[in-house]
Amino acid sequence: MKCKSLPLLIVLTLTCLLSFTFPLMAAATSYFNGGINSLENNGADLTIETQNPYVSSGSSVSAWPMTCDGNVVGDYAQVGWLKLSSYTGPYYFYEYSYIPTGAHYQRVLGSATVGSNNDFRVGCDSSTMYFIINNTTYGTVALSTIPFDRNTVEFLGETHSASDQCPGSVSNPVTMGKAQYKSTSNSWYNTYAINPHSLGYGDLSTMRNNIVSGGSYTFEIWDSRY
Repeated sequence: MKCKSLPLLIVLTLTCLLSFTFPLMAAATSYFNGGINSLENNGADLTIETQNPYVSSGSSVSAWPMTCDGNVVGDYAQVGWLKLSSYTGPYYFYEYSYIPTGAHYQRVLGSATVGSNNDFRVGCDSSTMYFIINNTTYGTVALSTIPFDRNTVEFLGETHSASDQCPGSVSNPVTMGKAQYKSTSNSWYNTYAINPHSLGYGDLSTMRNNIVSGGSYTFEIWDSRY
């Protein structure tokens, strides 16, 4: 099961440290490429290469690790990089959602350097979920705001239109490395990302990956059209 829901709100932080909120018209469909693992957890961690994919008008492309309730589409917490069609390049972001109460928040941070590899970690202790990029905490939320069952970790690239470029190309795939989960006893362990689709493919036939049949700790995703 995939847990990603439609983005409803963005908080954009400018380099001048001013912030403002504005509504975002979201695409009605999501397509995913990568791997997941069903296990009780307190978080997920992944090192992801940043690229600058093509994004069709009104859409978005992103890559991230997530902790979520794999039985409910829309209960999740994630952190990674994101590119909207109105952007010239990718930005860091984090997001959380809890369907029963309508809680949803997405914050877009500073611009992400194309070609860089960055560690993204979303995890919780007994009371707080935190969102970390390269060992720096960029946001937190009380677990009482998002009290979903954390039974799945996901390591995915996401698009919202078949015309979008899945992160990566044939000659330069996006590396998704060092997949980890945080146990319910609060220790971090390596884990396998298991492809929920046909071997080598994501949701679309143009979404490709090299996750092996038993799952991969490090893998690559790409768009076969590029």
